Order: sequence, then C-alpha cells, then structure tokens
Amino acid sequence: MRVKLSYSVEADDVFEEAANLINRSGSDMEDALSAFSRVQKELRGELDEEGAMVNPTKALEMIEGFRLALFNIDSRLSEVAHIIQGFEAHKHANFVAAEQETGATVE
Repeated sequence: MRVKLSYSVEADDVFEEAANLINRSGSDMEDALSAFSRVQKELRGELDEEGAMVNPTKALEMIEGFRLALFNIDSRLSEVAHIIQGFEAHKHANFVAAEQETGATVE
C-alpha cells in the first residue's frame, strides 16, 4: 500500500531535496537494469546450465520484477515532477502578487 507523505523544506532546498528523492530510486534502477539483462538471457535460454532451455515461469516472474522496479522509478519521478511543478506555480503566484502590490504589469 502506498501512502502520501508531506513535509516542508526551505525554498532554497527544494531542488536539492528533489534530487535526493530521485537518488532514493537507485536500488530500483539497479534492479531494473539487472532484470533488463537477465530476462533477455532467460528468454534466450542462456541462464540454463544445460543449455538453451527457456523457463517460461521464471521469465514471467522476472518480467514482473522488472515491471515493479520500473513502476517504482516512474512513481518516484512523477512525485518529483509534481513537487517541481507545485514549487514553480507557488513562485509564479508570489511573483504575480508582488507585481500587483507594486502596480507593475505582469506579462
């Protein structure tokens, strides 16, 4: 089960924190790269010790693991994209409000 967490950081630290969140996907990225290679080898029969035998059940399990790793990476990237979009929208809203207070025009 996935849950949504919320916490605050200083405005100057938003992008650094976004980078840290992406970095936490490192093990999923390693898993995905490994699965990418291993599932192909399984489908070619290269992982069979006796030679050229494909284990379809094992291949399907490997594909499912590969998909899960990709899902975890995609979810983390989506979360970071939303953080950046929200931060940029907040900065823009503050800029517009400041411009309206000074009477300047906003393009």
